[in-house]
Amino acid sequence: AYGRSELNLNSSHYLGKKWKTSIMAHGAGVFLENDYNNDGFLEMSTGTDFSFLNRWDYRGEKMEAQFGAHLYADNHSGGQFNKATVLPLYKVDKITKNIDLFAKTGFFFKKINRSLGLVSNYKIHQLQSQFGPRNFIGDEKRGYVNVIYDDCIGNKDHAIKTGLSFVYSDITQNLDTTLSMIQYVPGAFFEYTFSSARMNLILGSRYDYHNLYGSQFSPRAHLKFILSEYTDFRLTGGKAWRVPNMIIDNISLLANSKTWVYPDHIHPEISWNGGFSIIQRFKLFKRNASITLDFYHTRFENQLIADRDQDPNLIVFKNINGRSYSNAIQVELAISPFKNLDLRFAYKLLDVKSEFAGELQQRVMLPKHRGFMNFAYSTRNKRWEFDLTPIIIG
Repeated sequence: AYGRSELNLNSSHYLGKKWKTSIMAHGAGVFLENDYNNDGFLEMSTGTDFSFLNRWDYRGEKMEAQFGAHLYADNHSGGQFNKATVLPLYKVDKITKNIDLFAKTGFFFKKINRSLGLVSNYKIHQLQSQFGPRNFIGDEKRGYVNVIYDDCIGNKDHAIKTGLSFVYSDITQNLDTTLSMIQYVPGAFFEYTFSSARMNLILGSRYDYHNLYGSQFSPRAHLKFILSEYTDFRLTGGKAWRVPNMIIDNISLLANSKTWVYPDHIHPEISWNGGFSIIQRFKLFKRNASITLDFYHTRFENQLIADRDQDPNLIVFKNINGRSYSNAIQVELAISPFKNLDLRFAYKLLDVKSEFAGELQQRVMLPKHRGFMNFAYSTRNKRWEFDLTPIIIG
């Protein structure tokens, strides 16, 4: 009914004992203009999508490698169309072009668990879009290199991972004004893992130096402890940071006519997070069952927000110092009352608040309550499978 067509091609070949390659191509398009409720707006955007991936894989005795290229492009048009009575038409158009080159190489040493890996990626991304009378053009060139060394101390119970990384990013965006940013981020990291029959401990840290924001240190820790045959306990905590992109992070807000007010300076966002998880397995109806409880808390520093409450005609972007956090609580029950029937129930509470117009308020467009149920049944010979998933979003 929507006039959607799709074509996929997947092909793989072995080239000798050590080489293989695969080609994946995808093309799709929506070609009919549908307006079932006669409001002058398309129910679904028209346009085309194209994606092409070529991947090569090498498996040797002392070396493994995977590299390839991924290209995709799409062109979509939505909003009002020609039979609309209101002029000028409110159009929503998007043209995307992307080239992604990637490579992963691993070298093995005689000592068990010792290896050296190299991961690299380079991409060019172009986006051109229209939201009514507003136009946005963005270009990104991004390069990434990561060198990883794996080894163990004494025996495999004490493993280490260390290495160096480098990120290059060149972003140019045009929306009412031109915003450009070139970033160089060299970094180093170290991770220690201890494994035993009942405990798994990971301690990690990394140091980055940003050409605009200076030194950034990010520690983290993860602990898994088997309390009993039926009980697992996980504890995690750490720090993370990122440089926000206020336009792409809030691109849906271009659909309105409000004026955007940019801050004089953008600061990197920092998050401190911690939480725990408990999994309890037990018998119900003489069959395996489990219940899981998760709690995670994240507190943000210098979070960049889009404040829509400060002025009804403006969207004001600003970094807020503190007064922004997220609490996530989830409870999940998995049972199998009889053979071939699996039931799963889950509830999640999201308490996410930030400071808007000087007040701590619930973040909009983030549902506070979510409910999930899944009923999965398969026949005795596994030839038929039935699955039903109701979801409730508060």
